[in-house]
Amino acid sequence: MWIIFNFFWQICIFRASPEDIPSSRVLTLALLLGYILLSLLALFIIKSEITLFNGLTAIAIEILMEASLLYCLLHFKSVQARFFSTFSALLATNFLLTAIILPLNILLINMSEGLMVDILEVISIAIFFWWLSVVGYILNKSSNVSMMQGVLLAFSIELLIVIFVKSLIPDFY
Repeated sequence: MWIIFNFFWQICIFRASPEDIPSSRVLTLALLLGYILLSLLALFIIKSEITLFNGLTAIAIEILMEASLLYCLLHFKSVQARFFSTFSALLATNFLLTAIILPLNILLINMSEGLMVDILEVISIAIFFWWLSVVGYILNKSSNVSMMQGVLLAFSIELLIVIFVKSLIPDFY
């Protein structure tokens, strides 16, 4: 287990490539289940008022849109055979970065205004930009786009997901 964790961590710090992940549906499914569980946990900790249905709906929309847009990109670049390894890399790195930011968000929820809150918010923003860079890096390596194009695609996909979820579940964000 440590070897798998370490490999995905190496992707987060730009030392490994998603090309090295086996194209395995079983691995992708396992990562998908882990990501869904962690996302639900994070959601219920941060937004305790959200219903299970709305939480699952938002997570399902996020995953389906991300997977669909990823497949379209890979198909457009004629490398759709890389879908499972690339999607696995996205799920695993999203899992790791969510696990990193979750304690910060818990602290932010339980703190009143002050310098420490400002510092934690800046750290959260830095982690968001790290996440954009990691997703951009994964898209760069898997679909032969430039790093900047990958980051812009990551941001665009995230923005589309937020807009779509917000339109279906107005009180979600």
